[in-house]
Amino acid sequence: MVEPYSSGLGGGGFWLLHRASDGKQVMIDGRERAPGKAHRDMYLDSQGKVVAGLSVNGPLAAGIPGEPAALVHIAQQYGRLPLSISLTPAIRAARNGFAVDAYYQRMAGFRLEVLNSSSAAASILLHKGKVPAQGSLIRQPDLAATLEAIAKQGRAGFYQGAMASKLVSAVQQAGGIWTLDDLRNYKVVERKPITGHYRGFKITAAAPPSSGGIVLVTMLNILAGYELERMPDAQRMHVIIEAMRRAYRDRVVYMGDPDFVSMPVERLTHPWYAAGLRTGISLEKATPSTALAVRASVAIPGVLPPVPHNGDLLVDGGVLNNLPFEMMRDNSTVETIIAVDVASDQGPQAHVDFGRSVSGFQALAASLRRSTSIYPSLTSVLLRSMLTGAVRNQKASIADGSIDLLLTLHLPGISLLDFERSREVADAGYGAAKRTIDDWVATRPELGVTA
Repeated sequence: MVEPYSSGLGGGGFWLLHRASDGKQVMIDGRERAPGKAHRDMYLDSQGKVVAGLSVNGPLAAGIPGEPAALVHIAQQYGRLPLSISLTPAIRAARNGFAVDAYYQRMAGFRLEVLNSSSAAASILLHKGKVPAQGSLIRQPDLAATLEAIAKQGRAGFYQGAMASKLVSAVQQAGGIWTLDDLRNYKVVERKPITGHYRGFKITAAAPPSSGGIVLVTMLNILAGYELERMPDAQRMHVIIEAMRRAYRDRVVYMGDPDFVSMPVERLTHPWYAAGLRTGISLEKATPSTALAVRASVAIPGVLPPVPHNGDLLVDGGVLNNLPFEMMRDNSTVETIIAVDVASDQGPQAHVDFGRSVSGFQALAASLRRSTSIYPSLTSVLLRSMLTGAVRNQKASIADGSIDLLLTLHLPGISLLDFERSREVADAGYGAAKRTIDDWVATRPELGVTA
């Protein structure tokens, strides 16, 4: 009410609620919705070019308000007080006015031209077309009447009857596309919050269409792999910024309104995915923006071609690990190289390491890294998912005698957006590797290895 530059009945919002009596946590989605007559090209001119400002200012920029419906919903489902009581301070401030402060002046100055484009807005929020002086009162008797109608009638006080007709008429006269059905059909949605964990704390945050929860959990999952408190200030700031860059890159690529867009939420908030992103962060230098950029030519979100480097792939440089859900092209196969090295100085031991999976099979790699060993004591079992033919490093190791066994698995190219399918491929790859090494161990009784 007293901050018209950041909230108001004409907008919407998200409310993250925790009910102590039973531990229920819910996000109330009361964001604005597009009018029914909205369409893809409504902000384009006859040449198909975007009209600057049309989606931000004016009647076509106005969505169907959600805040009145959300206030009613929260009061009815979760509140202890009726709106007739809880709205009383706001009604009083609207009728009697609130004092202009320095921040109000700054925001009114920022939007001065837009406010003056509406005589109704200018008459309420400005003084003779200028920013009002500090201490002057902003009175809004019409808003007080609207709040009173909502307090007495609930949803009907805003979305139906005389108020709805007045709103629709004013918007249409200004060139907008609201209808009475748009107001009547508006619905609040209850959504399951995004959850995660960070160093013993449980995170409960806003769910889409807010991007905040996913972005926050992704960043914290990445940062969980660092001892931030032990890092020098500059290095700590560096890794935090790199984590933010990756999370906000994913925000652009994957996130939207869940009523209209399918999002891989489980994968984006999974620690395994963050571990893959973390491998591409250098402690010495910033990741080039070109390595994080999403290519506009990619048709399927999240399915990105590998990044070339001097005509070849970087095996240990980490460049490819920066790309989310990076995957082979359609109908391709991934040649997975399994290198087994028996270290005589330590005795036979076993470990599977996917920390540098080159083709971007980060989630598949993490699925296979079960923190278990194929054998309790076979040493240095390195699985690297690589493009077919990009195996020079492994072959060089064979040549110098540091690897005892080299075998190849061919796994189907899949979209890592398909979580269940990637698990199936992971299980198949793990099983094939286990069976193959079983057969090899059977031919080497001198190793003394048992499964």
